[in-house]
Amino acid sequence: MRKIFIHLHIPKCGGSTISDFLSRNFGSALGNTNSILNDYQYSSAQVSSILDHFPNLKCLTGHKLSIDLPYGRNDLDITAFTWIRDPVDRFVSHYFYHRNHTTLVPEAKEMSLEEYIGWALEGGHQKMYIDGQCRFLADGDFDAIRENAENGRLLLFPLGKLEESLYTIANKFPEHFSDWRLRTRNVSKKDQEIPDDIRERVAPFVANDILLHDLAIKTKTEKLSGGEVLDSRQPSGIRLPSRKIGRFLRRLGTRIEKFGEQGSGGNA
Repeated sequence: MRKIFIHLHIPKCGGSTISDFLSRNFGSALGNTNSILNDYQYSSAQVSSILDHFPNLKCLTGHKLSIDLPYGRNDLDITAFTWIRDPVDRFVSHYFYHRNHTTLVPEAKEMSLEEYIGWALEGGHQKMYIDGQCRFLADGDFDAIRENAENGRLLLFPLGKLEESLYTIANKFPEHFSDWRLRTRNVSKKDQEIPDDIRERVAPFVANDILLHDLAIKTKTEKLSGGEVLDSRQPSGIRLPSRKIGRFLRRLGTRIEKFGEQGSGGNA
C-alpha cells in the first residue's frame, strides 16, 4: 500500500516554515499545489488523479487541499495534517503581511490596524478571514473537521506548538521523517503596537475558528503527544534541499497545477 502524507496548507498558518520541514524530509517526492489563482479546492477525485499521475510523490502540500481526500481507496494509506492558528493572531498577521510585504491589498498599507478591522471584517471586504480556517478545511463544516480529527484521518496541531508538533510527527512516523528541526520562515514584520481591544473586536468574526483552535489544542494534548517529552537533541543527518531539487519542485508544482485543473469544471 502506498503511504501518502497530505499537508492542508491554510494561508497564514506557518506554511513557509512547514514547507521547509517537508522539503527537508521528502525532497523531490514532495508535490506543491499552492496556487490560489483559481478560487476553488481540489475534490477527492482530482487529488486521486494527481497521485496516480505522479507515482513518485509521497507528500502533497498546498492551498488547494481540503479534508475532501480519497480516503476510500484501498491502495492508498493517507495521513492528512494541518496547523490551526489562533484566529485573531492570524488576522493580525494577514494585515501586517500585506502592509509590509505585498501590494495585493492596498488598504492594509493605507489604514491603521483598527481602521483595517472595520474595513476588512466589519465591512466584509476580507471574508476569507471570517472563520476562514473552518471554511478552508471543510467549507465551514466544523463537525466534519471534528469527525475527521476524532477518527484519525486528520492530525490537528496548534501552530503555537509548532516545534512540539513537528517532533510528534517525526516520532509517530520515523521511517518518513528524519529531520524535525524547526527553522522559521517568512515571519511578518509588525510596525504598530497591537491594542488590547483588538481581540475583542475580531473574536465575533472568528467564533468557529476559535472552537477549531481549541480542538487542535485538545487533540494534540490528548491523542497525539502521548505524554512524550520533546527531545532537545538536534537530529543527525540534516538534509537540505539543493538548488537542483528546488528547481525540480517548482517545475513539478506547475505540472501538478496544470494537471489538477484539467476537467475541473468548478469548485470541489
